[in-house]
Formats: sequence, structure tokens, C-alpha cells
Amino acid sequence: MKRLLSYIYPVRKKVPSQYSGKLEVTWYDGKKYLNTKNANYSYGSLQEILKFGLEHIHLSSISNCLLLGLGGGSVIDTLRNNFNFQQHITAVDIDPVVIAIAQKEFQHYNSPTLSMVCADAQQFILENTSRFDLIIVDLYIDAHMPSQFMELSFWKTLLKSHSQ
Repeated sequence: MKRLLSYIYPVRKKVPSQYSGKLEVTWYDGKKYLNTKNANYSYGSLQEILKFGLEHIHLSSISNCLLLGLGGGSVIDTLRNNFNFQQHITAVDIDPVVIAIAQKEFQHYNSPTLSMVCADAQQFILENTSRFDLIIVDLYIDAHMPSQFMELSFWKTLLKSHSQ
């Protein structure tokens, strides 16, 4: 019903988040989005940019993926549905509300090929010993990337600890 109504007017559900302020799950023109006050977290036009980037990666040689920043899980859907990537994805998000939305609203659940971890991304990369063939960094709070993720030291640690 919400989907049909969304062709007439947007159907919104607001969810408070300690990290992102008010999150908004919105049905618009038959599609569901996850937004903050100032940004689209998932299922918006930026997915086209992600698709463009992923087209230039040989995903057939990737055995696992680390996704830093989950949102509603649109990166997972893009990998699975547009590129038939069926390998393991570890998705890390600091916000338990975002993870709950990814599960309830977008049907992403822990499974043999998906692990969702509620943790600070910086702490996760320091403590986790797994190696990843592909790392996607999508770390935003509202429309801003926290400054620690723009530091060279973060990127050096990420590459040293988790790339092959």
C-alpha cells in the first residue's frame, strides 16, 4: 500500500538515531530510500557512481568484501543484483539504528554470505585480523565524513591491515 501511495505523495517514517539525528525511510515513486536531514544514505542517485566504479573491478577475483558504512544496504544490493557478487560481505556500521533499518526496511540479515557488525569502523580495522579483497568506504554521518576517516593514517592502517 505504501508503495502505491508513494506515486501520489512521499510516504515517510522518521526514526531517531543517536548518530545521525533523525533518519527517514521514504517511499517515493515506488522506491524506498534511507535519508538523513541533509543526505541520502541509501538507494539514491549515488548508486550510479558506485556502479560505475564497480564496473572497473574484476569482481570475479574477489572472494570477500569489507563495507565500512552500511546505511540501508544499497551497496550490498548493487553488488548482489547488478554484479551477481555472491561472495562474503562484512558490513560495519557504528549505528545500531541503521543496522535495524537495514534489516527491517530493506531485508538485509546476517547470513553465511553477510555479516553485519555494529562497531566503529576505525576500531574495527584496528582489531579485526581478516583480510579483504575489496574494501568499500562509505562512512558518513548525515552529509559529513568524520575527520578521522580523511586522515592519511586511517588509510594507511586500512591498506596495511586488510588488503592483500
